[in-house]
Amino acid sequence: MSKKFYTLVIVPNSTSGLHKFRIPLWAVYACSILGILLFFSAVGLSFNYARMALRTADHEQLLAENTTLQVDNKNLEMSTGQLNVKLQRLEDQAERIQEMMQADTWNQRLGLTESIGVGGSPGNHPTATMIAGLNTLDNLDLTRNRALELEDQLQFVESLVLTRNGKLDLTPSIWPVTGPTRSGYGRRRDPFTGEPEFHQGLDIGALYGSVVRAPANGYVVFAARQSAYGNLIVLDHGGGITTRYGHLSHLDVGVGDQLRKGDPIGYVGSSGRSTGPHLHYEVRSNDRAVNPRNYLPTDQTRTAD
Repeated sequence: MSKKFYTLVIVPNSTSGLHKFRIPLWAVYACSILGILLFFSAVGLSFNYARMALRTADHEQLLAENTTLQVDNKNLEMSTGQLNVKLQRLEDQAERIQEMMQADTWNQRLGLTESIGVGGSPGNHPTATMIAGLNTLDNLDLTRNRALELEDQLQFVESLVLTRNGKLDLTPSIWPVTGPTRSGYGRRRDPFTGEPEFHQGLDIGALYGSVVRAPANGYVVFAARQSAYGNLIVLDHGGGITTRYGHLSHLDVGVGDQLRKGDPIGYVGSSGRSTGPHLHYEVRSNDRAVNPRNYLPTDQTRTAD
């Protein structure tokens, strides 16, 4: 006959008697099943706790990242706003420079104002108002586009200035010598005969031996004595523009010499057909005399550029 129970014997010590407990078989099975269920429940709870802990950590990390992103976005908005203010200032400065370039009489003489375009919007749309309606990404795109347009605008102004300076270097735009104008360009009475004549240059009064300087870049095409001119220098500045310097006491250059604006070329004298020390100065366009004052600044102590 199979056993229906288990006997549990407990021996407290060597002198005490034995204690016997009968445990029914069903109770053993029930305890085993309960133990197994408790074990799997504990394992399941452990997994659930670990999963919840991970989710909590992820949630806290996401909250921290979201807070950081909000701070970064706020800083980005502030930086973008400050950048837009700076861009607006640069745009205003570039516009003022273009306006000054367009109003400059030398740019008009050199034909540079023709390359300055026109345009604009028929209404007044403040930049800050337009930007206020954009999100950060749109604002960044707008700022990027404005920066590219401003770069193109400044490059255009730079090229215009370089072109102006290049042309101005070849234009006789400074006084070759400092002194009062004794006789201007145009009709006058001949100082020797008193008869009417056409004076093709300026007679600039100066002390004997005063330095005469090249009013523009160029090279020497003539340097010798030439009848009424006395000691004469002729400079070629390119583009059909030449200049003449007469009545010199001494020549400091020779044919073929390359000159920069402001280089000394000779000294004031009274050689040739002259009543006293002065410089006879001519400007010619395609070998036709033109009024030198069209190229000269009013103030002799300053250059035209």
